[in-house]
Amino acid sequence: MKKILRKIFIPLLVIFTMFGAVAQNDTLKFEGAKQFSDYVTGVYKLKYPSLTFLKHRLVTPQYNVYDYYKGLESDSICNALKYLLLVNDLDVSNYSNDAKINLLYLERLMLQEIAKNITPISIAFVEYSEFKDSALLLNAVDFLNNKFVDKSPPWFYPFKKSILFASSPLNQVIYGNKVNFLFNDSLFLSNLEGSIANSIEIDFDDGKGYVRLVNGKVVTIEYVKNGIKKIKAKLSYKGKTYYSSSQIEIAAIPSSSLKLSQNIVPPDQVLPIIAIGVNNLPIFGEYGIWYGYCNNEKRIRKPYIISTGFNPGNGKQLVSNGLPQMLNFVLNNVLISVPNTPFGWNGDWRGTFYETENGVYNKLFSPNNTEGDDNGNRYLDRLRDEGYDVIICAYNNGVDFAQNNANIFKALINKINQEKLANNSYFENVVSGYSAGGISSRLALAQMESDYRNGVGPHPHTKMWVGFETESQGANVPLGLQHFIDFQQNPSNLFFSLNPLQSLADIINQVVAGLAYSYNNNPTAYELANFSSTYPGIVTPQRVSLLNKFASIPGNLSNGYPEYCRRVGVAQGSAVGVQVPHTQSAILNTQLGIGSGNTTAVSVPSSCGGTYTVYRPHAAKTTKASWWSSANSSSDIFQGKVLYDLSFTFFPKLCVYLPWPLSQCVCSGPYSIMLPVLLTQKTVSKPNQPYYVNYDDAPASTQATQKLMYEKSAYPFYNNFFAGTNSFANLDPSLHGFATTVSTLDLHDPSTNQAAPIFTSPATLGLMYRAPATPEPNKSYGYPHLNSPLNPYKITPYDAVFAIGSNPGYYTNGAQKPANQLHVEDPSVAIGDYLSRVEVAPEDLFLSNRRLAATKNDYKAEFEARSKIIVGNGIYSQFGNINHLTPDGNFHVDQISHAILHAGDAIVFLPGTIVDLGARLDAYILKFPCENRLR
Repeated sequence: MKKILRKIFIPLLVIFTMFGAVAQNDTLKFEGAKQFSDYVTGVYKLKYPSLTFLKHRLVTPQYNVYDYYKGLESDSICNALKYLLLVNDLDVSNYSNDAKINLLYLERLMLQEIAKNITPISIAFVEYSEFKDSALLLNAVDFLNNKFVDKSPPWFYPFKKSILFASSPLNQVIYGNKVNFLFNDSLFLSNLEGSIANSIEIDFDDGKGYVRLVNGKVVTIEYVKNGIKKIKAKLSYKGKTYYSSSQIEIAAIPSSSLKLSQNIVPPDQVLPIIAIGVNNLPIFGEYGIWYGYCNNEKRIRKPYIISTGFNPGNGKQLVSNGLPQMLNFVLNNVLISVPNTPFGWNGDWRGTFYETENGVYNKLFSPNNTEGDDNGNRYLDRLRDEGYDVIICAYNNGVDFAQNNANIFKALINKINQEKLANNSYFENVVSGYSAGGISSRLALAQMESDYRNGVGPHPHTKMWVGFETESQGANVPLGLQHFIDFQQNPSNLFFSLNPLQSLADIINQVVAGLAYSYNNNPTAYELANFSSTYPGIVTPQRVSLLNKFASIPGNLSNGYPEYCRRVGVAQGSAVGVQVPHTQSAILNTQLGIGSGNTTAVSVPSSCGGTYTVYRPHAAKTTKASWWSSANSSSDIFQGKVLYDLSFTFFPKLCVYLPWPLSQCVCSGPYSIMLPVLLTQKTVSKPNQPYYVNYDDAPASTQATQKLMYEKSAYPFYNNFFAGTNSFANLDPSLHGFATTVSTLDLHDPSTNQAAPIFTSPATLGLMYRAPATPEPNKSYGYPHLNSPLNPYKITPYDAVFAIGSNPGYYTNGAQKPANQLHVEDPSVAIGDYLSRVEVAPEDLFLSNRRLAATKNDYKAEFEARSKIIVGNGIYSQFGNINHLTPDGNFHVDQISHAILHAGDAIVFLPGTIVDLGARLDAYILKFPCENRLR
């Protein structure tokens, strides 16, 4: 009987108490799993000081995970998901006080290796102690009065040594037949001494038998056929051989990725660039060059230089293999996917930096094209058709401070200018930056101009700066979702359930939330985010520092915007549409549950008559992230809790018949162990901001971070019957405002000259013109435009702007309104048209309001237009062109500077064209066949 109780009762007690309990009345008090397990084994540690007792958690009342992996050939087959759960158990058990490897460390290392197209192999080889069955038979251990009691005689040792041996590749579904496996000491978990890792052999199920692993050496295996592969490991230790089996799936590369990979445009060259960072240490980047299509000599002549944006984990690259790779776990026919890299939510191919502006994507949200299609933008291809050399700068640290990226970008501009001038080409640069790259490129140009004014640096030789979806006034990640991520990624909030699938799902979500957390907590995010859960109620110190840096550039009068060049702002978000409020209050609402519902105490009838209370364990983890908008009537934007009520009744109230001499029925019981509620809870209220009603609803370029997080995590599993009836996850997939139009165009209220509230519509400020119903040929780009007063710089620091129309929705006649665009990654055809045909490589070029090289002699600059170049003052009033906000002014070629003009049809000089004595102006009428474009 006691042996049976040991198999059922003690495991129940261990699993119910390992999470920690708080005492009520005379019950025991444990603060966490370690304190409880120390209590359980305390008596034995006193009696047997040398004993290393494995303090383990049981995953079900019937068995523990270590029963699976005894090192026998007949042991259960492991896989990546089960192995991670095993590591979690080892982590909780504190199997070695000196252990340097825990679950979080192993997860991150795993993701880093997979990102490099390497599948790591992790191995656990652990010695532990467990009770002998005879310890119970001899009454050597018992549980009395809520205490474990050691009753073993002096001659009896109640423990036996056991070995756990488990191994698994840390990947489940691998695309392609060639797999790079790696094992090294950083993936080996053991509490035994000696060079055990050197004696491990693996059979990769490729028909070639066992091969010995070499620490740190990659083993490449080529499989002939796809399908499930059984990976067998064996290890020799002290004359005994231990075995472990695991499995992976070799899958065919998805056809969609092959289609997408064909759209990649590789660079002609990739070269390194180095600069000095703010801490006076070297910082690094690299740049790719895509030469113009008629540049047969492959020498830089007409540079279009791009600063890349926010790039956590350096997930985007200058060169890509174009293949989606996911880490997929299949358990009981349930597919659970997690990202295989530290830089993305999914394995979807998102293109290289070149594709970011060229319009080729695996779409997630955009209604404007289907998966794998080219949306027709082809902006960079068009520029290369016009002879531009596209140069893209990527930073080795994709989430670094803007000042460091600006230093690298300045070094690149100087290098490009030196090469360009050495090639006898004098076309001024066009500099562009998208998203955070707009911030770093803006800072770089403004600082270069300042250095030039003060005689400590070269002229940037740049004619135009394009801020492409730049978060000039900050960006928005829903604050409720940020707190959700903070809560889920915290290992102390992990939920461990009697249902092992629930435990595994929560571990996976902790990994995914950890990736999201890294997105929200880094220098770039702090510099750009308007509100951060890390700094509740205040603007982040890093953002304040960045704004102060812009405002304090010596000699700059434009709040850190470059002043020697034309400034163009592009906003993909809606400029004139009204808010589209979310109809659901919750962004993501989840629950995992175990036990018997929402109550721990129920009344049941007794054979003694009447009723008695039965306590049943109950546990749940609930999280709810809400929008910060009018759809949410609650005062909270986040609620989360982890609850364990572990009280249980182990003996009912019943009539026990006592034999002679009493020969009667005596009422006995009930007997319960009261393990009270452990509660972790977090509630976040809406911040008190004056324009909170429109938060997350503002017209803007759009994101749906919660959709990515939901779909590429285990949250869909909550709605699967394997998770149980107490589990669910509800998602609002609505898009939210990320880089609002007001922020991107840095709009100011002209009546106050103050920054406009970024979560409002520009239309409500009366700042925007609306595009005509039938676009006119000379007014078809960049609509709607700013309503320009006498001083347009009271509204925006830009000389020209582009903004898309209204929010998604339908007109009264059922026609669909123009949709908002994704942030940067879905540049519309109209954007490509506007930038390539009007601004960068224009049909008609207006040269006005500029003094060419006013502080530098021998300055040379070339200008071109497909059709006409119009030079001088009064251009906009004469030509009726409101697409350009730059005020009229003289075009002045100063001193001995040199201007060179190329036009296809005509060059018109108006009053206000000034060429100083000693200056030079060359004008050429020349059609533009590619091979004759340059002199």
